[in-house]
Formats: sequence, structure tokens, C-alpha cells
Amino acid sequence: MAISSPPLIDTDISDARGCIIRIVGGSITLAEAETATREIQRRINKDANIILGTAVDPSMGSRLRVLLLLTGVKSPYMIKTLEDAKNLRKMLVSGEDETPVDIVK
Repeated sequence: MAISSPPLIDTDISDARGCIIRIVGGSITLAEAETATREIQRRINKDANIILGTAVDPSMGSRLRVLLLLTGVKSPYMIKTLEDAKNLRKMLVSGEDETPVDIVK
């Protein structure tokens, strides 16, 4: 089960206050969705608001994909200030190729 695998990015989700869970699978069962949701609930703030959505995509076969959108997480990889966002924009846009990068305040 992927959720028990080590995280790809070291992010503390224990203080997450809001969570949207999207689970998609080829033949997802209610029990599988509940198992994934319980594991996520165990790892975030006990008072977090959770919204769950599931979908069946036959092209996924026996695979299951879980997408999390969280608020209140802590990570050194998060952009915390407008200055950090501007620096990221400068890093992404190089030379004359002015690829637009929007910064939302």
C-alpha cells in the first residue's frame, strides 16, 4: 500500500486543518476508500475538516491513486512569503523566454 511507503518529500502533515481526499481506482471498493481515509485521518489533526471524493476509472485496472490537498502543513519546501515566490519566479524564468508564472496573493 503506497500510503505506508516513505514520503517523497519530508512534510509534516500532523497539523493539517483541512483535507480534500480524491481516490481513483479501476475497481475501487468502499472498503478500500475507507481504509485509505482512515489512514490519512490518523496522520492529520484530529479536528481537521475532511472532504472525500471517489471515482472509478477502468483504465487504471487494479491500481489506486490517492490525491491529497491539505492546509496547515509544515515543510521547508513551501513558499512562505511573497519574496520567496518572486525568487522562484526569477529562477523559473530565464533569459528572453519570459514564460509567464502567476503569483496569487
